[in-house]
Amino acid sequence: MVCDNGALSDALSTACFVLGKEKGTALLKEYNAGGIFINSDHQVFVTDNLVNSFKIVEKQYILK
Repeated sequence: MVCDNGALSDALSTACFVLGKEKGTALLKEYNAGGIFINSDHQVFVTDNLVNSFKIVEKQYILK
């Protein structure tokens, strides 16, 4: 997770892990934070505010 406060970033990371991609993304928007979600199929989901700052270098991962 990426946000202005380290403690908040840690809390949001834990919450997003529990909530999953759909609800986690909604939570991040409330805090104007960004995140990257990777599922067990190697699909990578990046929030809109981070998509231009993120690059996949391993071929096994697929940006969705």
